[in-house]
Amino acid sequence: MGLLADHAGLVAAYPLALLVLGTTFIAQAIGFIAFGNAIVARFGVDHDWVGLLVGVALAAVLALVPYAGAPVVLLITIVGLGGMTRTALGSGKRTEREQSMPPAHRL
Repeated sequence: MGLLADHAGLVAAYPLALLVLGTTFIAQAIGFIAFGNAIVARFGVDHDWVGLLVGVALAAVLALVPYAGAPVVLLITIVGLGGMTRTALGSGKRTEREQSMPPAHRL
């Protein structure tokens, strides 16, 4: 066969691999930021940059743990993919039906 037919799989595989790696990297970043925001929200802090710092510190600590770090990073990546999917397919904001308490002005 020709040279093009031998390398046709590589022509398709490289862009797909870059897309998967880029999506995974972004999903991990979103997951760590969301996890950091969830942790700092427990302490009453409502600043995104603090959640970012906590998420980055958490990622650095988990990278040092040999066997427990990988499953936790996988879980956080899945959370990030869920956040990306919700943002891409929906508004990413809660509707009135999803709120656990009514707004303060309706009490």
